[in-house]
Amino acid sequence: MFCEVGWIRFRITAGDRSVLVCASCVWDPFPDLLSWLERIIQYGRDTVFTINEEGRGKTLSASPLGGSRWLFEVHKAFQNEPPIISTALPQRVLVASFYQSLRAFARSALYDRNEWTTTTVFDRFRVASSDLDDDAIIDLLCGFSREELRDTLFDANPTGFACVPDAKDRREELERWARHVLEPDNPKAAEGIVSVDVFPFIPPEYVTWPMNERRSFVRECLDEHVTEWGGSELDKLRSATIETYLTDGTELAPVG
Repeated sequence: MFCEVGWIRFRITAGDRSVLVCASCVWDPFPDLLSWLERIIQYGRDTVFTINEEGRGKTLSASPLGGSRWLFEVHKAFQNEPPIISTALPQRVLVASFYQSLRAFARSALYDRNEWTTTTVFDRFRVASSDLDDDAIIDLLCGFSREELRDTLFDANPTGFACVPDAKDRREELERWARHVLEPDNPKAAEGIVSVDVFPFIPPEYVTWPMNERRSFVRECLDEHVTEWGGSELDKLRSATIETYLTDGTELAPVG
């Protein structure tokens, strides 16, 4: 599994058969995946779940065979074709394979929440200052000078733009910028490209404000969105039903 620009790509493998699934944050499948696994546990009957890949899709189906064994199949969605994967396996293996793989991915370095879900400047401070609660982070920043606050917020969320100041006109600017983007390793394509940092604006009178106004302003800065992807927070996505089932009645401790 890996995560990039609003997509999580992963493979479902059974024996010598494998299929690539492209999960989009626009049609985030992971909450529904957990619901599908819960239905397998709770109801013990045929259940189907489709992952929308923005125009294409994969349909996952599970049907009880008797005892503890299930028939698991993966089809191309919206098409009348034989299954890509068709295998019989124990119910516990089916549930555990999906759930534990998702939990392991969400805890790994491969899961970059900045590439999947909406994140804020505050989220970055929470990661960098895990020993501080939200109020302590705000108190710390409110104690900074105007310049220190500006630089600290910029370091947490560097923003800026690039320009070509020596271009003769807008067309040349666009052509040279396009070449630089298409040939990032070509030093000649980077000639004349100037990067300009854009620092957050802190009003000059900020240091004279009463503390409640400074706290409100800092909180507003921290709540600014860094990314706008719409996927769920996978590191917080858990199911008590699944965990109770997989641990034989011993429910796992809740996250933080």
